Amino acid sequence: MYVDDIAQWVADQGVAGGNTDWPITRLGQSAVSTGSSARGVTFYPTPGNQPEPGRTGRPSFPGMQIRVRGDVADRRAAYEECAALIALLADLGPTQMGTTNIRAIRAVQSAPIGPMPDAAGRPEYTANFLVTLGR
Repeated sequence: MYVDDIAQWVADQGVAGGNTDWPITRLGQSAVSTGSSARGVTFYPTPGNQPEPGRTGRPSFPGMQIRVRGDVADRRAAYEECAALIALLADLGPTQMGTTNIRAIRAVQSAPIGPMPDAAGRPEYTANFLVTLGR
């Protein structure tokens, strides 16, 4: 799935995952971590920009949402990590990410949305993107 390839690409860039303080949580894993770190980054596919029913000529683009969960004591760090992900991914393309041919990634907003508390009360910021996939 394209979001898994994008998440791996982000990890390869050293912005999240890997040896950073921001582990990437894969889809299907619990977002409420009981592990050693409250921090985490999760990539979700979203419907994105869909054409209005009955209208033609406007293409649809899949979307992606990134949620960055931080420590209660340091909300600013989660905001800054989410902002770094927006800066990395906004207006990116064309490029190959794993098995996915990305023609373009566009940020829907220029700054993180939030914080909204997760189920454990930790701050969570979100960033939304439209993804143009190649063939």
